[in-house]
Amino acid sequence: MSRGKKKSVRWHLLWRNEEGQRVWLYEPLTFQELNDRMSHGWHVINLDGAVV
Repeated sequence: MSRGKKKSVRWHLLWRNEEGQRVWLYEPLTFQELNDRMSHGWHVINLDGAVV
C-alpha cells in the first residue's frame, strides 16, 4: 500500500481589512488551506507584487 502524496506547503503573504485596518499574515499553507483563506476574504500578495 502506498502512503500517498505529501502535500506541498508554500509560504504566502495574505491581507484583509478588519475593523478599518489591514491585517497581514505570512504563513505556510497548502493549496487547500490557501483556497479556504481566500474564500473567507483574505487576499494573496504574489512575489511579483500583484494582488490575486
